[in-house]
Amino acid sequence: MAQLILQVEDNAQLLDLKRAVEMLRGVISVTVKKETASIPNKKTIEAIKEAKRGNFAGELDVSSKETLKSSIMAL
Repeated sequence: MAQLILQVEDNAQLLDLKRAVEMLRGVISVTVKKETASIPNKKTIEAIKEAKRGNFAGELDVSSKETLKSSIMAL
């Protein structure tokens, strides 16, 4: 079964769009999902606060792929 996903700027149009799509031949179901705000978890919030304070996990050496990989793994 295939899906068609529409993104709509104006929520006021949702009901009319849903009714119109339901009338199309072959449409089995129509589900409306309103966008919800993404809420960062506790760890992410703390990381954001640390970055704003200027506290970083460490420096990355980007002189080569190997040194970059090593410096990432050291974090």
